Amino acid sequence: MQAPTLDSPDETLETRAARVANLLKLSGESGIILFLTYAYEATRQRVQTIYTAQLAESNLHPVYLDLRNDKTIGDDLTYVILDHRKSPQDVIVVIGLGEPELRERRLRSLNYRRELLVDGKVKVIFWLTDEEVREIAMQAPDFWAFKHRIIDFPEAAQDGAVRQVFQSATAFIGQTRFEDAAELRHMIATREAILAALPKGSAAQRLDLLESLWNLYYDTGEWGKSQATARSALTLARRRKDEPAEARMLHGLGMLAQGQGRLEEALSLYQKAKDAYERLGNQRGIASTLHQLGRLAQDQGRTDEAFQLYQQSLDIAKRLGDQQGIAYTLHQLGSLAQGQGRTDEARDLYQQSLDIEKRLGDQRSIAYTLHQLGVLAQDQGRTDEAIGLYQQSLDIKKRLGDQQGIASTLHNLGRLDEDAGRLKEAQEQFAQALAILERLGSPDAAIARQSLQRVQEKLKQQQSTDS
Repeated sequence: MQAPTLDSPDETLETRAARVANLLKLSGESGIILFLTYAYEATRQRVQTIYTAQLAESNLHPVYLDLRNDKTIGDDLTYVILDHRKSPQDVIVVIGLGEPELRERRLRSLNYRRELLVDGKVKVIFWLTDEEVREIAMQAPDFWAFKHRIIDFPEAAQDGAVRQVFQSATAFIGQTRFEDAAELRHMIATREAILAALPKGSAAQRLDLLESLWNLYYDTGEWGKSQATARSALTLARRRKDEPAEARMLHGLGMLAQGQGRLEEALSLYQKAKDAYERLGNQRGIASTLHQLGRLAQDQGRTDEAFQLYQQSLDIAKRLGDQQGIAYTLHQLGSLAQGQGRTDEARDLYQQSLDIEKRLGDQRSIAYTLHQLGVLAQDQGRTDEAIGLYQQSLDIKKRLGDQQGIASTLHNLGRLDEDAGRLKEAQEQFAQALAILERLGSPDAAIARQSLQRVQEKLKQQQSTDS
């Protein structure tokens, strides 16, 4: 079989450069923090030229801070950025972190004064090498949590440094978000191509790519591929004695087992992941696993235990300043409150979660919270509101290619049609949902099948009465 080939570098550069400009435009009067990773100066300059021209159309003005060789720029980087921002229309572009002896102080400034950038609604781009991104993640974890997006630009500059290309292409590749199904497919194809072409001895890069791919396959609903890739990554992590990667893959396999209804297996995998995170002192990993253990307890009806686990996860996320983690857990606490009939509390928790998700631009989470608000409206008889919320959720899920999410929302729209007596419309919604869920091998297919059979029986009775 022929190995997949990379798409045109020109096309991908233009697409991603345009995304930078669009994210800045969409931030409106709010601030935004973007990390752009690069391996080659020629690539960086090309991307900069593209997004600068597009920003001009929205009256946004890049202001450059090149720290790579300029020792005259101060080391209190937060205040340096604020001083260079003269207008709300300014976009501060920071290139590099400077000499090694200055980096520690600059990272400390970003870590401890990060709120000043958020409160000041500053738009800032950081152009960073892979090494610099790693330094931020390790030395300024609280600032790292404040970033809105990482977009990677690893294209080669025709110099034949193949190994360096692979290293730069795979570093932090799993951090990149996608904004539509086409971009998701491209991300998968690109990573599959890099994986197929990796030279021997590139175990670290192979592991990075496998970690990224299992998650992307998961997002497409290709759970078979996702599970096989995650198991390969776990085997490689153990062979390399890479305990952080092993912990992440145990957690990921737990998510897959839970999604497919293998709850005891999921519990075992989560507990192993949590034990590993605790040995490593990885608080973010502990919080994430506590969250998933809470979801597992909730799925099994152990609501008091679920609440305690969610609260532990939320406390850690708040201490770390992990906005995404906070949003995730507020959402689940909303679901828990909804299941116990505390509807006003549920709506408030969902709204808190949604506000954070919108600020982060987390489209996938926005779609799921809109869906749950739709469920809440449906349960309370606010049918028109429920339809509107479901439709907003469905539009996002279709754009992202989220098959499991599409099926869930189609099923709920089918329930609304059934309740309103629109049986043919309900039949169509349930049939579409069932087809997706059967293709995914989801245990939810049984519920969709029952709904479809019920509506078909009602249609037969209706036809019999009419005749």
